[in-house]
Amino acid sequence: MKKSILFLPQWMQNLPDGTISGLLGTLMAVLVIIACAVPPVCADNTTPMAGITNTTATATATATATATETATATATATATATATATATATATETATATATATATATATATATATATATATATATATATATQTQVALPVASFSYSPSNPAPGTAVTFTDTSSGSPTGYYWNFGNGQISAVKYPPAQTYSSAGTYIVSLTVSNAAGTSAAYTRSIVVASANTLDADFDFSPSSPDAGDSISFTDESEGNPTSWEWDFDDNTGSENQNPSHTFSSDGEYDVKLTIRKSGGFSDTVTKTITVGEGTTTVTGDKPTASFSWTPSSPVVGSPVSFTDTSTGEGIDQWKWDFDDAMDFTGNRVSTLRNPQHTYQNSGSYYVTLTVWNDAGSNIIGKTVTVGTVQLNARFNAYPSSGSAPLTVRFVDASTGSGIESYQWNFGNGRTYTGSSPSNVVYSSPGTYTASLEIEDENGRTDEFTMNIIVNPAVTAAAMTQTPVPTATPVPVGEDTGFIDGEYRQMTGLYNEYIRILFGFLGIDDEPGFLIFAVKKS
Repeated sequence: MKKSILFLPQWMQNLPDGTISGLLGTLMAVLVIIACAVPPVCADNTTPMAGITNTTATATATATATATETATATATATATATATATATATATETATATATATATATATATATATATATATATATATATATQTQVALPVASFSYSPSNPAPGTAVTFTDTSSGSPTGYYWNFGNGQISAVKYPPAQTYSSAGTYIVSLTVSNAAGTSAAYTRSIVVASANTLDADFDFSPSSPDAGDSISFTDESEGNPTSWEWDFDDNTGSENQNPSHTFSSDGEYDVKLTIRKSGGFSDTVTKTITVGEGTTTVTGDKPTASFSWTPSSPVVGSPVSFTDTSTGEGIDQWKWDFDDAMDFTGNRVSTLRNPQHTYQNSGSYYVTLTVWNDAGSNIIGKTVTVGTVQLNARFNAYPSSGSAPLTVRFVDASTGSGIESYQWNFGNGRTYTGSSPSNVVYSSPGTYTASLEIEDENGRTDEFTMNIIVNPAVTAAAMTQTPVPTATPVPVGEDTGFIDGEYRQMTGLYNEYIRILFGFLGIDDEPGFLIFAVKKS
């Protein structure tokens, strides 16, 4: 396909493409030489004097170019250089001058030269893509108020890091949630509640983050006392010992014989045999109080007792209890006629009145992890005996959980199951994926669901004490997407913009060469002092 250049002679338009480029380059170089050789037009339209023998000529030239030209009378033009050249010649000599210049030129010189112009442009583009690695999230949360009372709404705020997208809350009161901002929770009774949060993102599931929330009643007083001897006679001095909890500030004793005391640990003597209902009332600021009454039998201590005192002993199950799990205590004391027991579970955070027990085989639930020194005192007619043992309570309740990635999609659906269970001493895992496949380890491989439907996946765990917990989740598999059902998004096509005769748009090498040509023509007209627009500029090149 040939190209025709507007405003050029027909013989030039018929030349091959490469020849036109060469001629344009040559023409621009000649124009530069002419710019440096032709005398400027004076203000009175006359030219300066020439042809003087042994005359010294001084020329200063400044030109603008984007190409490098080499001429016989050496002329070099660059984009950013400025130079002053001085040449001396006689009438019978040919002067050779070298000049380097930029911008607009004003010069007086005579030279004949042939120039070849070469323009080269190189463009390099580099693109760099950076992939960001997603890190495993870290679960964390805060709550308010810090010391709630029963029935008070507690607000939980997620403070996890690592941009989690999945959440699982367990509030320790039977309620769970799977959103970032869970609803406020209330706790109906005093006690310690273990709240846990597990978060997940594309990298996997975090470890569970747990906090203990202590819900305390405003009135934490629990009145209790002991006395010795346990079977006094009339006239014996009886020592009463306060064993109340809740930090009372005042004590009021009523010995049921029209006497009393306000000491914390008083002594009292009953003058006659009989049964006395001794009452202790404790109080503290805020108007809180609590009362306990015990019956003391006076006068039966004169009976001579034979035999040995008992030997206290006990055991408990499970042997490694955890927070929130009941511990069963069993009396294993020996001795004849044991008829009285007193347990102290050493649980200072128990505000329900169950820190002590007089049952033979009681149960107690610890709401905080740690070591507790549990004591048992037993009595028979010969006396009493006490024993203490340390019970260690673990930190986390048994809690079966797992995550599925993804939990829904089109058949065939490949699902990755990740165990998120919490608890100490987990010994067995029983997975059932709902599609006929089972697994008995903690980390199953990917599971494929080939057919559409809703599948119930479950995980049951068991710890070393035989306790179990189970968790289930529905996996939804949609029908496979067929080619006919797919919607093809049309690909937009570019619409060429028509090029008018005077738009100035040029393709390929002609854009560069004609641009240079037009620029040199304008520079030459400015140098010669011609204000008119050149009439032979190239405005467009069209494909024919």
